[in-house]
This record gives sequence, C-alpha cells and structure tokens, in this order.
Amino acid sequence: MPYIHEETVAGSTVIVRRYYSSRYHQSGRSKRANAEELSEAQALAKERHNALEITILLNANFDSSDYYITLTYREGERPETVKDAIKDRTNFISRLRGVYKKLGAPLKYIIVTEAGKRGALHHHIVLNNAGLPLSLIEYIWNKGRINTKPLDPDGEYSKLAAYMLKYRKYWKMAGGTGRMWTHSRNLYRPPTKRKIVRADRYYEKPREKKGYYVKGDSIEQGYTRFGWQYMRCIYVSLSPPKKHHIKMDEGYIQRLNKIIDQMERRAP
Repeated sequence: MPYIHEETVAGSTVIVRRYYSSRYHQSGRSKRANAEELSEAQALAKERHNALEITILLNANFDSSDYYITLTYREGERPETVKDAIKDRTNFISRLRGVYKKLGAPLKYIIVTEAGKRGALHHHIVLNNAGLPLSLIEYIWNKGRINTKPLDPDGEYSKLAAYMLKYRKYWKMAGGTGRMWTHSRNLYRPPTKRKIVRADRYYEKPREKKGYYVKGDSIEQGYTRFGWQYMRCIYVSLSPPKKHHIKMDEGYIQRLNKIIDQMERRAP
C-alpha cells in the first residue's frame, strides 16, 4: 500500500520519516496497530512530535561551538510552583537578551523547564555562543549554579532533544500544563518535503545515502497517533558541519570586555 515519505534537511542532517496513512489506505490491507498498541501510540505521539521539532531546530541552528547549559537553583531560591519557575525563565531570557543586544549579537535559544523525580524544578537551555564567559551567564541567571556540557561535533541532537523532554510526567505532577519548552523566534525551521510513494511497503531499514551515514540510535520504529506504522531515521553528513560563528571584530571584543568589567564591579 502507498506510504508517505518525509525529508527535512536540518544543518548537517537529513531527518527521514516514512509512515502509512488512512488517506492512502487500500481496503483489505492493514498496517495498523491493535487496540493496545494504538492506546500506547496515542500517548506517545505528542511527546514524539515535540522531540522531533526540537531535534529539527537544534540541528538547523546550533553546533558544537554553542552552549548546552542546565540552570539550577541554590537553597532559598527554589521556586514553589511551575508558574514561578516559568517567571524565572522569562526574566533570565530578558536579561540575557539585553546583554546580547549591547553586544550587537542575535540571541538564539531553546529552553525547557523540567521537574526532576523529586519535583526539583530546573531549566535546560541550548544557547548560541556570543563569546560570553560562563561566569557571566551564571551572573545573569543569578539563582544558583549553572552546569555545562559540550554539544556533539556531528551536529545531530535527537538524543539531546529526547533527554530534555524525558521527565514530562514529573512536570505534570509538579503542576505543569501545556508545552515545557519555548524558543527564540529567530530560529530557522527548515521545510519538510513530503511525497506519496506508490509501493507495496516501505523499507524498514534505512537505505544508504551518498555523502551521509545513518546514526544508529536515531532509528525509531512504532505507530503514529492514528495507529499506522512508521519509521524514522537520521542521516548525518560525512562532511564537517558548518559553524554558526558570530563575527567578533575589535569593536565587538571591546563591548564584551566592557560588559565583563561592569559585571565584575557589581558582583559581591
């Protein structure tokens, strides 16, 4: 039976999805889940969609020179509610935007607010590198410590996207509603090209693609929220990813040093 083939070129990656649909279903032939599988598929569909969108935005807009930061709270600063944590997140982004504006640099980010297993609220942010020292970012946060990890050099961040969303059930238990994450409006969301393939079935194993390799842990099999079989995989370019560097000329460095000097004078 025909299936839908989707491709999204995001940075140095190509995200491929293949799935069946009731729109192109042929009577008497089924690729659908049973009742138990359908219930599970529907529960996972929204989470999988959010992870896919974050993956596309991460792959298209960030690279290994950028920051992946966890914002934590010190004793006495911990928010009592998700609403309070969101307010802290908004204030942090506002202050950060002010610093980037003084530098003349665009601010690009994806930020997720999360509750841990014990209910402790914190934030994960992927942030474009404008040359700010981590001590300055921690000063701007001003609620506790920050922890940083490098982004993978291959430019493929589906594993990071899944990690950033893995505690959604604890987010709900803490009183969270709606979407856990948000992003700057200036992120590029590449188009997804879609075509109908007239074939008896799709190949469940990804085919080779010239100039790319298939990232093994990106292969995913399952069902759509309507219960139709699907497959997802991510191809990664064999060529080094293109860096999204901000041009730091002499004037930029002077502005950055001025901001750092001001921070050092204000710090206790």
